[in-house]
Parts: sequence; C-alpha cells; structure tokens
Amino acid sequence: MKNENSYNENKHEAPDSTASYRTYADIRRSDSSRNDENSDRNRDDSYARGSQTDDRNRDYSYTRDSQYADQDRPSSYARGGQRGRNKARTVHSDQAVREHIYNYLHDVLLKWHLILLAMVAVAVIADSVITFFYEPTYTTQASVIVKQDVYEEEGESLDDVASALGYVISSDVFLEQIKEDLGVKTIHGTYSVSDMEGTNILKIKAQANSPETSYHMMYYMMKRYKDVMHYVVGDTTMRVIEEIQVPTVADNSVNHQRNLLFFGLIGAAAMIGLLALQSAMRDTIKCQEDVHDKLQVRMLADIATESKWYMKGIRPARKRGLLMTQLSTSFTFVETFKRLGTRFETEAREHDWKVVLVNSTWEDEGKTSVIANLAIQLAQMNRRVLLVDTDFGKPALEKILHVEPEHGLEEALRGEMTFADIIYHDKMRKMDCVFVKKVISDATALLESDAFTECLNTVRDDYDYILLDTPPTSYLGMSMIVAQHADAVLLVTRQNFAPTVLVNRTIERYLRQETPVMGVVLNRSMPRIGLSGRSYR
Repeated sequence: MKNENSYNENKHEAPDSTASYRTYADIRRSDSSRNDENSDRNRDDSYARGSQTDDRNRDYSYTRDSQYADQDRPSSYARGGQRGRNKARTVHSDQAVREHIYNYLHDVLLKWHLILLAMVAVAVIADSVITFFYEPTYTTQASVIVKQDVYEEEGESLDDVASALGYVISSDVFLEQIKEDLGVKTIHGTYSVSDMEGTNILKIKAQANSPETSYHMMYYMMKRYKDVMHYVVGDTTMRVIEEIQVPTVADNSVNHQRNLLFFGLIGAAAMIGLLALQSAMRDTIKCQEDVHDKLQVRMLADIATESKWYMKGIRPARKRGLLMTQLSTSFTFVETFKRLGTRFETEAREHDWKVVLVNSTWEDEGKTSVIANLAIQLAQMNRRVLLVDTDFGKPALEKILHVEPEHGLEEALRGEMTFADIIYHDKMRKMDCVFVKKVISDATALLESDAFTECLNTVRDDYDYILLDTPPTSYLGMSMIVAQHADAVLLVTRQNFAPTVLVNRTIERYLRQETPVMGVVLNRSMPRIGLSGRSYR
C-alpha cells in the first residue's frame, strides 16, 4: 500500500537507460533480447544504448568510465587489451570450475550422515547375504609315497598314476563303496589326486561340506587303496607320510571384516556419487557468473565463508559473532565489506537512494549479518546510519550486535513512544539502531499503517542511509510491505542454497511493485585460502 506523502510520492522515478539495476521492463524484454543478442553485439552504438547483455559481461566501472576508450586507442594497444580481457575471462572460468567443485564437495560433506548410513547398510546387508548363501568346504589330505616296480618299466610316469588314481576314486563305483562304509545314501564331497613334481609323492584330498564327512571319506579311501591301486597300476605299495586329521577350518571361510570393509566402501562411494549428482542437478547460484547469467543483476560483493572459530592461544575458541569490528575476524572478511560499502554508496548516491531494504529469499542466508556489517562499514566511512530491524517473526539483530536495548519498534508503531525515543545510540560503532523487543501478532497491520511511514519521515533527513532488515520473502509477506517504504532492495543470496527460480521470483516481486533491485551480495561462498582481500571482484 503506497502512502501519498512526501516520503513516498516520487521515490521511484523511471530508471535511466544505462541504469545498472534491474527493472521490470527488462523482464518483459528478456525474450526478445535473447533473440537479438548476437546482432546487438555487432552494432557500433551498443555501448551508447547500454545493452543489457554487454553490461552483464563487463566490469561495472569499466562500462561506466571507459566504454569509449578502446575506440581511440591504436590497433596494437587494442589487441593487447583484448588479450588481457581473454586472460581475465579464463581466470574467471577457472574460478567458476573451482567453485562448482567446492559446492559439490560441500554438499556431499554436509550430508555425511547419509554416507555413513549407506556405508553401514550396504556392508551389513552384503555380508548377511554372503553368509546366508555360504556353503563351507573342508579338506582332509594325505601325503603318500608310491613304490612300484612296474610303471617305470612300462613307460608310465607318476603323473599318469595320479591321473588314473583320481579317475578311479572319483568313479561312481568307488563312491558307492564309500557310501556303504559311511552308511549314507548321498555324499556331498569329492576326491582329487596330484603328484609333487620331481618326487614319487602323491597328494590325495577329500573335500566335503563338513569336517567329519571329509575325514571319513579320506579314512575309508585309505582302507581301500590297495584294491584301488591294483586296478590302476597293479601291485603297488603306498606308505603314508602325513597322517590324516579332522579339518578345523573351512577352506572358504567367510572373512566378515573384509566383506564389511569392501562393501562399506562401495556403499559410501555410491552415496557420494548420488549426492554429487544431486548437487550438480540443483539449479542454484553456484558461482559469481551465475549471478550475472541467471539473475541478470549486478553483484556488489562476494563474501567468502568466514570461520566461526579462531585460535585463542593454543586452544580453539568460538567467535561471539561475525562482525568486522572484532579482532578475531579475518582480513579478507573486513576488506570485503569495505569494498561493499564503497559500491553501495556509489549506487545509492547515483540514484539518490537513502532507505534501502536488505533481504533474502530463504532463511539462514546471512542477511542480518550482512546488513549489520554494512551499517558498521558505512558508519566507519563517517556516514550517518540508522539500522532498523523490522523482522517481527525472528528478530536477530540485537543478538548479532550484542546489545540490550530497552525499547523496541513495536512501541513506536503502537504510539506508546515516539520513534526518536526508541532509537538505540551505539556509541562504540557510531551508528543508531532500532530493534524489535517483542514478537507481536499484529505486526503486518502496523507496518501497513501510516505509523511506520511517519516514523521514517521523522528521521529521514537526519541520516545519510536507513537500512531495513526484514524477514525472508519466502517466510512472510512482511518484506514486501516494508519494501513499499524503501527506495531500493539489496538482495543477499547464499551460494548454492536457494533455488534460482525462487531467487528470480523474489526479484520479480520487488520489480512488480516498482522497487529497484540495487544488486546482489553472494554470501558464504568458497573460502579464498591465501587470497586476503580478494574474496570479491
């Protein structure tokens, strides 16, 4: 609901054709712009018209300040500039690849419990199946020396004797005799014979599915060996040199430890592959190029993930918060917000934006941390800043700044106190804040009323910038109500978090009510190890 007063009367003027922020007309022209994109690049006056596609692919400062510079340079210098731009695009492409890999690894490690669950489940199930279908094999063997005066004279070798003996003891006739000795109708076992090369020693083995059966097969075979050898090679003498014993260990015993380890690794690898595939198929903002290509909005900052821990002596300690004024905060984090403050002020001054809404699509994207540090940076630039918390659903600004105010915004909206009386003066950070002390049920109605407009009007001229913190757009419609009082919106999106379609829907909702989108802050992106001060571009 627009209020007809001096505060909101002409705050949304028609944007200039070269404006860097996105307008609703751009959305309606997006289809035709894509079809004419290639032809527009070949026109000499594309810079003058401020082509949207060209703006996305060039650095903002270069487009604004140096768009005609190459036309007046010598051809050799222009070629050198082209090589430099090609090199920059290659660097950006390599960075995008690294960020994609980081996102995949981050998504996989974030679901480590699923990997562990798959590892245990596959290992246990596979080992159970193998154990269920497992049939043990026991072997009883005997070593015998063969003395025979005939087979050498007849030109036979010990290998021939072994083959013949193995054939006979594996025959049905011999097995029937063994069954009779054992008193069974079926024998689940086999015989085998082999010779030791260069000797006259034979190895006789009896294999069965139980150690008793294997032993008895060998025992009764040795009792009948004279008859068997008579049929094979005539008169033969065998002397046992290795007594037969009942086998105690199966030849093919199940190695549970090996099975659990092998199939556990297979299960973990399969789950890692599925999680990586799922991460790749999710349409989210995964790198800086996605901000330009998928959102078509200028990126004001790329805030790398800041660790919540630091070393306090020899022990790790948890940071109280992620504020740039804390000594435990990294240099990269501080420098990123310095750059964000400069770019923010450049945009705000150019378009005469004073009241700016900072919002996100989903919860836990870090918008409150971003708005708090942005306000601190603007205050350090000697700007008069008022930070207003309008998140009545889940207020967190008070906790992030570690302050304890006495009054809240709800008191001013209900007329219990004046807006000036509820302002908290943060002398240490040299900025003013308005907090939410109580969660109230009629917050939406109060923000739609003239009371909130009057509160902002009373202090509008007292500050250079008024920053509004609201609930995420997907959580409550309160952010769209507060946006009616703002000159522009700064959108915070967490890397590889909210779906692109929802982020675009958030942008379009603001543009439909004619609230310009200043830009996007890509938050909690891939850490830049060893690149202090280079977490942004």
